[in-house]
Amino acid sequence: MTRLVASLSLIGLTLAFGLCLTACEESKTLTVTGIEPKNGKYLGGDRVHIEGSGFSTQGFTVYFGKKKASNCLRESTVALVCDTPAGVKDDQVDVQVVFDDSKEATLKKAFKYIDPIGEGASQVPTVPKPQ
Repeated sequence: MTRLVASLSLIGLTLAFGLCLTACEESKTLTVTGIEPKNGKYLGGDRVHIEGSGFSTQGFTVYFGKKKASNCLRESTVALVCDTPAGVKDDQVDVQVVFDDSKEATLKKAFKYIDPIGEGASQVPTVPKPQ
């Protein structure tokens, strides 16, 4: 009888601990604190790393402005990765993470779409015109 009570107590403690971990994991506040790189090609397809907290194991969607990112993966409770969608050159957009449980977080004006050819062209030295 003593063993039965001890076993049931151990099972009860294990379940309670597991429920606490689950509740604690889900109760974390969802935040987005950073993105690397902070700019990318307006044609899209750049791999970006999103930092934050409270990234759960549920499904999620990442938006750059109003456009969905692709190939999104959760690396940990503090890191996501995805590929940028195409955007408008020189637009600076919000990055928003929305989980299937409706929790969401946004980092305002976190990503800028650039024209990598145009960016480099302004840095090409020019030869002065003869006078």
